[in-house]
Amino acid sequence: MSNRHTLRALGLALSLVWSGFLWVFGEGLGGIYASTMGGGVFPGTPSLLNGFPGAALLYAWLSIILLLPERMWRLEGVFSPIRDGAAALFAVSTLVQLSPLMWTAYGQASIFTANLDNLPPQLWFTVEGIAHFSVSHPVTANTLEALAEGLAALGVWGVTPKRWGYIYATILLGFTWWFSLGLGGLLTGLGTDPNTPPLILLLMTPYILWCRQAQSNQT
Repeated sequence: MSNRHTLRALGLALSLVWSGFLWVFGEGLGGIYASTMGGGVFPGTPSLLNGFPGAALLYAWLSIILLLPERMWRLEGVFSPIRDGAAALFAVSTLVQLSPLMWTAYGQASIFTANLDNLPPQLWFTVEGIAHFSVSHPVTANTLEALAEGLAALGVWGVTPKRWGYIYATILLGFTWWFSLGLGGLLTGLGTDPNTPPLILLLMTPYILWCRQAQSNQT
């Protein structure tokens, strides 16, 4: 193994350890059991829309993928952990979205209302309408949120490439990044990282490459 590969592996290993440390001690297991990643304190309300499963865990996940030997980067088959990683995350997020508290105004407030802390006051108007609707109609809001995440899981999973799938999932992540995560609070000067949507987009990259490869093979 060359020095370059050794340094790369060492850097990724350190990233994995540090990310795991941050996920446990800095993010409290990504807010799964405690406060949300959106800035508010709403116990037991994890959601993809408020940062589930935590950015640090996704950094660790990406480090593991990059540490895998080349022979494991096979994108064929009914299920590929690398190709379908984002789909698995969307699927788990859909199930998490169905947790009891997410059907209440209390749970919905952990998403869009809590996001106001991540935006400058001048931009609150972009989120206030959705925040008010979700709290006023929590069952309808959570139904739409669960369906949106479930559709993303179906869109970026499977052997058959679905161009609409990664386009839709990218739009959903863009929506999440602004309307429920406020770009990770970067515009307030208090954010420490961009939060989960850009990382999930990176997890989708193997699926996008698979779609492009399959498309080129058909032409």
